[in-house]
Amino acid sequence: MLKFIPSFQSFFIANQSQTSFSALFARTTKQDRSSDKAKSQKLKHAISLQRMAREVESSQPNLAAELRSFASR
Repeated sequence: MLKFIPSFQSFFIANQSQTSFSALFARTTKQDRSSDKAKSQKLKHAISLQRMAREVESSQPNLAAELRSFASR
């Protein structure tokens, strides 16, 4: 363990000019979080459209096809 600590410290000192330690563990930006939220909402809506398509498949097959088409976009 004693040999590991000096080499670990020298690694960060040597690479300090390339990448800062805080940049490695940076938090996601507000734009990244909103993008993730939009993707999850899109997935939820697609699942809902697929569910609706299954419900109306027997009575209205054309509507079910349209719903599946919207869900795939």
